[in-house]
Amino acid sequence: MNKIYQSAIATILFTSVALIQTGCGKIADQTSADSNKTEDIISNSNSGDSWQKEMLLKLPNTSVILTDAQMNQIHLSTSTLVAEKVGNSVELQGKVMPSPTGLENVTALAGGTLKKILVKPGDQVRKGQVLCSIANLQVMEWQEQYAQSVKMGAALQKEWERQQDLYASKASSDKQLQAAKSDYESNHAKVLALESKLQLLGVNLNQVKNGNFQPVIQIVSPDAGKIESVDVHTGETVSAEKIIMSISHNQYQQWVLQATPEMAEQIVEGNDVICSFLSLDKKISTKVVSVGSMVGDNRLVSVFLEPKPNLVNAKFGHTIKGVVSMGEQQRIVIADSAVLEKDGGYFCFVESDKKGEFKAYALKVDGKFNGNYMIANPPTSKVVTSGAYWLWMKLNESSEE
Repeated sequence: MNKIYQSAIATILFTSVALIQTGCGKIADQTSADSNKTEDIISNSNSGDSWQKEMLLKLPNTSVILTDAQMNQIHLSTSTLVAEKVGNSVELQGKVMPSPTGLENVTALAGGTLKKILVKPGDQVRKGQVLCSIANLQVMEWQEQYAQSVKMGAALQKEWERQQDLYASKASSDKQLQAAKSDYESNHAKVLALESKLQLLGVNLNQVKNGNFQPVIQIVSPDAGKIESVDVHTGETVSAEKIIMSISHNQYQQWVLQATPEMAEQIVEGNDVICSFLSLDKKISTKVVSVGSMVGDNRLVSVFLEPKPNLVNAKFGHTIKGVVSMGEQQRIVIADSAVLEKDGGYFCFVESDKKGEFKAYALKVDGKFNGNYMIANPPTSKVVTSGAYWLWMKLNESSEE
């Protein structure tokens, strides 16, 4: 009897422990499901790359679980990525930028008070376009002196000619002739000096001769280009030679493409490039002139091309698509249908160790070849090549449940 009783007690205790363990297991499973997905991201990143973890954090979830029936329904298929020989080109994007050597400072030429500023940074300007105006009392005085000297010059010239006639008829002395000549030449030199000053300041001399004086100096653009900076404000008093603004000239351009560090290592000076410009229906052949050595904040390297602004009307800020020819090479290529994009990042799905589970994987894309993507960080697991978009939709649906 005691044995039966002890056996019953042991059975009850075992059952209770089992129930407790089962309950704990359910709690643990729920806690794991509701926890931060960082652990899942770490296990999904084969390389432990912090960049990949950051990219995966942009997603609502990082994995999808399907039944066999669901996989058959969407005809899901996977394959292992292998290196293959790709063509001799890669497509990169970039922009038309001002060259540091193409910046020109616009100066005041004469001091005064800034009356109007007619442009702002980013404006495109043409050669001779008025940029601003400056009021200067001295320039008004120069105009008055010029107008008076021009009128006086006509009278002095007549007097000199009259003295020449008198001297020829011996009705005047050589001293009077030389005095008349000296007065005329002195006034003429003054006219030329004032003319030079006023022309430099852009003053219309014909209007000044007619008594129409220009109350302000108009500062004009020395060439076509883009206003990079305006260093003064309306009402400010500026001195002569004060830098008012800077202009980058359209003919002094940089054509700069952006490449991943891995891709930049394969690009060399002299590579041929076919450039096309968004908003411009034209293609231009050029070459790589240098490859940057520094990785920017965007984790990309600059590839500098030989600009040809005389062949295309490209302005600063225009987007460039450049197809860089590099010769045949072995690259890991993934089909376009297997790649999804979100917030500027690229992803695919890979098989997990768990049956029916597929995990998101962040890709570093180097460029495209024949419509497919070349990647620098290929996953070691099999990649979903058919059904990726359906998984993507399922991934987002699970975040809303």
